[in-house]
Amino acid sequence: MLKGKEPEITSAMIERAKEYPFEQLMQFTRNMCRCPFHDDKTPSMSLKNNRVRCWGSCGKSWDTIQFVMEKENVSFKEAVRRLQ
Repeated sequence: MLKGKEPEITSAMIERAKEYPFEQLMQFTRNMCRCPFHDDKTPSMSLKNNRVRCWGSCGKSWDTIQFVMEKENVSFKEAVRRLQ
């Protein structure tokens, strides 16, 4: 490996990242939690099939990779690495 060059992301790493349990990223009660992307007074984010969706002002859904990218403001590759 060249000095300073990051290792490539493999399809196996992407699959592992997508399977990373959302419950280890956020705390859920009955598959609901407060959305971290807006001022959420009551839980508006639901968890189903290891994906989350905000039913509040965001109206968006995320898999684990997309969630880490947006929440931590990192690239796709960095999010995949963090979810290993």
